[in-house]
Amino acid sequence: MIMNDIFRDLRNLTGGTFLDTVEISDDFVNVYYFKDFESYRQKNQDTNITEEYFHNYWSTGKAVEKKIAEPVRIMKNFQQVNRIRFEFGDGAKVYVIDIEKNKFEEYTGFKISTLSNPDKWQEFIDTYIYSLKNPKRTDFFNTFTKVLDK
Repeated sequence: MIMNDIFRDLRNLTGGTFLDTVEISDDFVNVYYFKDFESYRQKNQDTNITEEYFHNYWSTGKAVEKKIAEPVRIMKNFQQVNRIRFEFGDGAKVYVIDIEKNKFEEYTGFKISTLSNPDKWQEFIDTYIYSLKNPKRTDFFNTFTKVLDK
C-alpha cells in the first residue's frame, strides 16, 4: 500500500511526466527521471512532447534547483522514509539529489515530522525553495546534489 501511495505522489510532483522508474524499500526511495530526451522518447514513442520542450522544462525558472523540494515533500508525506535519492538530467548534465533525514534536519534546522504542519512547510519553502535568486536554495541544492556530466 505505501508503495502505491509513494508512486502516486511521485507522479504528481513537478516533472512527473519525465519520471522513469522508482525503487522503494522500507525506508529508502530511489527515483529516476529520464536523463535526456532520447531516453524519454524511447519509452514514450507516442508522446507529443518535443525535444525543445524537454530542454526548456529544465532550463526555466531555476527548475533544476527547485527540484530539491520534491524529495523533502516525499519525506514529509511519508515519515518512514529516512533517505531519498532523485536522479534526473537536463540533456547536458545529470543531477543526483541524495537526502538523508537526519542530515536534512541538521542542515536546515527543520524536523521532517513538523513539516506536515502547513505553517512549518510554508516557512521551509519560503526559506529554502522560493525566490528566483535564493542563495539558501543554491547552498541547499549544492549540499545535497552531485552534478555529473552526461
